[in-house]
Amino acid sequence: MAASRRFEDYVLLNKVLDTTPIIDHHAHPLLKSELMGDHPLLSITTEANGDALEHTSSSLAHIRAVKQLAQILGCEKSWDAVAARIKQERTASPEAWTKRCLEGIETILVDDGLGAPENFERYSWHDTFTKSKCKRVVRIESVAEDIFARYCVAAKAGVQPRDPDEGYSVEMMLDFTTEIKRCLADPEVAGFKSVICYRGGLNMIPKDSFVFFEPLAELGDIVKKYVKGDDDFVAKKRLQSRVLNNLIVHETARLISESPSSPKKPFQFHTGLGDNDITLALSSPSLMQGFIKDYPTVPIVILHAGYPWTREAGYLAAMYNNVYADIGEVFPVLSRHGQENVVKQILEICPWSKILWSTDGHMAPETYLLATTQVRSVLKTVLGELVQTEQIDEKQAATLAQDVLFNNAKKLYGLSVSTTLQDFV
Repeated sequence: MAASRRFEDYVLLNKVLDTTPIIDHHAHPLLKSELMGDHPLLSITTEANGDALEHTSSSLAHIRAVKQLAQILGCEKSWDAVAARIKQERTASPEAWTKRCLEGIETILVDDGLGAPENFERYSWHDTFTKSKCKRVVRIESVAEDIFARYCVAAKAGVQPRDPDEGYSVEMMLDFTTEIKRCLADPEVAGFKSVICYRGGLNMIPKDSFVFFEPLAELGDIVKKYVKGDDDFVAKKRLQSRVLNNLIVHETARLISESPSSPKKPFQFHTGLGDNDITLALSSPSLMQGFIKDYPTVPIVILHAGYPWTREAGYLAAMYNNVYADIGEVFPVLSRHGQENVVKQILEICPWSKILWSTDGHMAPETYLLATTQVRSVLKTVLGELVQTEQIDEKQAATLAQDVLFNNAKKLYGLSVSTTLQDFV
């Protein structure tokens, strides 16, 4: 075996990881600056909320973030000092601070279905801080809920369905189908996303089993209950029915599979890591295997490394041509050791051409900053170890880094970007 080298001796690998711009294929918009202070800063390293958030300061992820932010901000390594400096940066020059936080990002594919739209910046607003223009990822639940709420309001105002025998339900689904088709044709839309993980779990109803259900009847019940005053769907705008949530996922997948576009627009799925609104046991990507088989031509992206079911995510991406594994959000929510394990576990079986990376940045610009800072550092360690133990050579490690951070997402989403990577390898 060759003599042991220090990680800093890998000049090519370090240069690639320091300079490769990142295509952030899954993130969320930032809050408008005047609302930024209403969002708890502690949440930048955790999915916990409410009373559980109080314990975050003793997590390894938080302690590491404090050190990193303190170094970037040039302040004392304490949470109070960091929080004070962030508030100062956000107030004195919010654009300059946001630019610093998003530094090194080529483009962001923005899921803009998180929260009330009026509280967030538009996806295109983020163009100011990226090298290439940003695009949308359409959250299908938000599309459906907006359409269904509109019909509730119309029905209560006395508007009659076009076909009294069929009622509102057929029109509601036709409108949903029309909107998804419009998004498929829209060049500003890079792909679609479902949060069915939060709405009943990933153990989805097989597409051929809908003959045993009555989804349109359930859809009509939403309007009837709203008109009678039994349920305020318009205020809640949350589709709770497992059958209806499955219906819109299957309809979206069907439309993607039938679309003539090349490449077909990917369908992202939240899996694993999330707040306490999920049922953890139903968030494993392994539960999606039947759905994956049902739609072999639909590019399916398993988000968040399926954590804590990372190996399952890697297995599915390795075994199915249409499946890709994302390793986002674990940066910065996990400890460094946890992040290293995620990368190692994905690579145990998954070809690196099937791996994508994202920030899952949301609400606060610091989530982007910590994610991009940490992934470059962790990849240096993990890939350096692979080279040092002669599992791959340094050029292969550099190729892996470029592919995961840039090339794979560019190809999968069919993106035109302004940056051409230097041919280090």
